[in-house]
Amino acid sequence: MSLLSVSILGLSLAIVASVGFALQYIFVRIGTKSGRVEDVVWISLLCNTAIIVPLAVVFSKGVVSPRSIMAFVAAGVAGALLSRVLMFESIQRIGASRTSPIVASNVIFATIFAMFAFGDTVTLIHLLGIVTIVVSIAYISYETSFTLESVNQNLSVKTIALPLSAAVLIGVEPILINIGLSADSSILSGLAITVSTAFVGFTTYLAVSTGIPRPEMISDPEFKWHLAAGLIITISMLSYFAALESAPVVFVVPIIQTSPLFIILISIVMLPDQVEKITWRLTVAAVGVVMGASLVSVYG
Repeated sequence: MSLLSVSILGLSLAIVASVGFALQYIFVRIGTKSGRVEDVVWISLLCNTAIIVPLAVVFSKGVVSPRSIMAFVAAGVAGALLSRVLMFESIQRIGASRTSPIVASNVIFATIFAMFAFGDTVTLIHLLGIVTIVVSIAYISYETSFTLESVNQNLSVKTIALPLSAAVLIGVEPILINIGLSADSSILSGLAITVSTAFVGFTTYLAVSTGIPRPEMISDPEFKWHLAAGLIITISMLSYFAALESAPVVFVVPIIQTSPLFIILISIVMLPDQVEKITWRLTVAAVGVVMGASLVSVYG
């Protein structure tokens, strides 16, 4: 396969993942308007596991090395579990359109980690893209604090720390995934280990704390949004893993960060102002994140 073919394939898969992750934010935002964050996290992980593990059993070939297993387990704890809990909590508190651009700063952490782990190079334009992302996210944080204060919502350092912490963990995830895939492990095997690790871990946590979601919740009005979030996350993760296998981390990760723009567009259509208030300043800042991610993707 030619380098051009690999780039086009990686680009296409990354775009699919970006749109899917955008829809995930919207579904979670609607589902947690009156529902629990724990419920949507558990259901999304259940969907991931129920779909991906059987696919891996049927279609994966070969033996996964111990090194790959450890890398995928670590990716499951950092990316599929901890970052998802932090991100969903942030979506509930400050909204999808504000959480997503801040989480998009994971491209910075992923780039730095990739430089140390794989020796990936960074160009001057690449750095310019990163600076654009940082400035845009800083403004989103400022705009978020102003909005929350104006509607008398609780604002604290923890509010912004939630999506930023998720960004750091998501930045680590592709590095761990690449380590796992470098040992000739298949995408499905790696993804199955990642999501099942997260599901078992979160189920154990719920069992000893608040309890596993009850079966009757299927009749709750929020359930359909929780289920939709789980399904779209599964599709996005499959595309994400495939993109990472087809192209470098510094190419794939920034493209996925274009999801804030899709979130803005979808929010305007699907979410009324009382659920997700979109301002022109927020839109401009989100576009800044997309522009920065594009610079990193094209010239990185």
